[in-house]
Amino acid sequence: MKQNKNTLAALGVLMVLTLAIGCRQTPANEEIRPPAAADQPTEEPAKILSQAEQEAAYEAGVKAGLRPYWQKQDVSGIKDQILDLRAPAKYLDLHLNLVIALESLEQGEKTADQAKIESAMDKLNELKTAYPWIAR
Repeated sequence: MKQNKNTLAALGVLMVLTLAIGCRQTPANEEIRPPAAADQPTEEPAKILSQAEQEAAYEAGVKAGLRPYWQKQDVSGIKDQILDLRAPAKYLDLHLNLVIALESLEQGEKTADQAKIESAMDKLNELKTAYPWIAR
């Protein structure tokens, strides 16, 4: 009886292994594509920017993104614009705090939570004091 249990257990393990190996193989009907031909256009590699260029590009992106907020207190889509930017190391703290403040502002507007809105606006004003260029 014990030998039967061992045999059944071994067969079970063997079946599981067989199924696992079979599932990992490429199905016969799956299309295999050749590598891209040399005559096809390829994307140009991204230009490597200096630290100063990265910072200038980030500052310009933040200013442009925040302009609707400073002019009309309109936050729609600003957080996504800020998230699309690549923050240089110098501005990681600013970037994180901007996203958090904008998210809080959006949530406050959706839920009509005036305290959350005011807290987020205070945070944005603190950031404006610490980084005056964001409101120019």
